Parts: sequence; C-alpha cells; structure tokens
Amino acid sequence: MRRRRAAPRCDWNSGVADADRAAVTVAADSLQQAIAPHYADADQEHGAALARTLLQRAQSPQLPGKLEGRWKVRSIQVEPRFAYAYPYFKAEIAHDPCGYRLRKTSGSQRRSGTLSALAKDSRAFACLGASTVNDAPPGHYAPGNVADGSEGNSVGRLVALGPDELLLILDGNAKDFELYQLIR
Repeated sequence: MRRRRAAPRCDWNSGVADADRAAVTVAADSLQQAIAPHYADADQEHGAALARTLLQRAQSPQLPGKLEGRWKVRSIQVEPRFAYAYPYFKAEIAHDPCGYRLRKTSGSQRRSGTLSALAKDSRAFACLGASTVNDAPPGHYAPGNVADGSEGNSVGRLVALGPDELLLILDGNAKDFELYQLIR
C-alpha cells in the first residue's frame, strides 16, 4: 500500500514565531519612524526618500496583477545611520502549492520565500522565507531560525503598488527594515 504524502500546511499564521508574525503585519506607516530625518550623503538621502515614498504607497495596496514570472528587484535597506537603494537584480515568482514562491536569483544577497494570502480576501501576501549569500542553496523558513545578518529567517508582507510593481516589506521593526521593489 502506497503512503500518501501529507498536504502542505498553507496557513502562514499557524507555524510562525510571534516576533516574525509582528514583522509580517507591521504597519507601513510605523516603519516611516525608523527612517532618520537626514543621512550623511546624497546616495543615502535618495535611499531614504525612495523608502518613504514606497511605504506611503503601500498604505493603499492595489489588486495584484499576474504574479508569476520574471521580475527586476532592488533592495532598499534602512537603518538609523544607513539608507541605501541598490541597483536592480533578477527575481522570479512561481506558483507553489501554498500560493507562490519568490526567489531573488542574482546578486550576493539572495532571498527566497513562500507567498501566502495574508488573510481571506486580502490584497496582501505574507512572505515566510530565508536569506542566504552568494551561491548557497535557497533557504526555507523555520521557526526559531534566527537570522545572523546575512543568513537565516526572513519574513515580510508583499503588496501590489500597481499591475507591474510590487513592494515586499521585509524584517520590519522599530529600528530597521528592508524593502524589495519589484517591477516588470
């Protein structure tokens, strides 16, 4: 007799650590407070201004268009003394049994994760995943797997800013966060 494989658990909220749940559901407007009023140079001022604009737009999410396919993604990293918008890299979103699977496929900092509806009829998606560096194999979310700055759990919320533009708010807290702006 053949054993059937158990169906994957697709309720993102049931197996996530409390701190990670808070990072997934953090309000975009509360992250604005983590952006310093001024930064040391023009590049950092540009990164901060872009983060402010994207977070403002995320407060009114749109209906997402087709998610599957290839995307260009850039990271905007914000800390109290650092804000920087990196150039675009390659990413892809594919169908997954629990929703979708996101993978940033180029650049030294990689990230992959499962995108599941945040709630029934929600326009947003929870992202539970992991970050890796260079050519390390893609990671997977595991409760209690603490990130060390370059590898480990990475969680967030994906919203559509338009039919061909997405924003993934990652690892948000009162001190720092990262944004992925995805465009076609």
